[in-house]
Amino acid sequence: MKKIIFLFFTLLLIVTGCKDSKIQQGEIEYEITYPYSDLSGIMDVMLPKKMTVKFKGDKMIASIEKGKIFRTDIVSSASSKKISTRLDFGSEKIEANLSEEDLKTLISNQPTYNVKATGKVDTIAGLEATYFTTTSSNEKIGEFKCAFSNNISIEDTEWFTSYMGAKGVPLIYIIERYGIVMHLRATKFKSREVEDKEFNAEEGFKTISYTKYENKVNELFQLIIEE
Repeated sequence: MKKIIFLFFTLLLIVTGCKDSKIQQGEIEYEITYPYSDLSGIMDVMLPKKMTVKFKGDKMIASIEKGKIFRTDIVSSASSKKISTRLDFGSEKIEANLSEEDLKTLISNQPTYNVKATGKVDTIAGLEATYFTTTSSNEKIGEFKCAFSNNISIEDTEWFTSYMGAKGVPLIYIIERYGIVMHLRATKFKSREVEDKEFNAEEGFKTISYTKYENKVNELFQLIIEE
């Protein structure tokens, strides 16, 4: 019996140790490029070139911004499967809290990728990552490589994205949204204490429906593309 109890506590310590070895909070900076677009004029000036992701526990906020012109936020929780989206554009500050039906709409409106692990593991921006070969139905994109972290506490970030089957936080990947294809690559990671308030909306944000929110953001990007 003593041996069984000793073995149980040994296994418990190993599991706890593995969990604690995950990075629990911090901030990742990404470079955004547009390899499938011919950027010129207003598009080159207006399209964002940077994204910041802050995470703590199983929560994360991804912010894409273009200077002081506009910023979009996606706040997600892997365990509760909750998402909020925000847009800060000029005098307009709007937020949408997605319902279960909204989540279905979000998922259905994204392309479905075929994701396969390559077995390759490397370091990106100081974070360990596993590489995947990914295929898009978009002929301009076709097959590409993406990479997801292995040592960050959030393990189920892909639950509402095109990357079903990939685990962890994406460090190299593609986003197809609003008629634009963005390629993102992590360039810097900073381990720091993230305060809970950093996930909250600033003062002055108005809550609207997800449908109205999507229309507003789509209008913004169409304005940039068509100029």
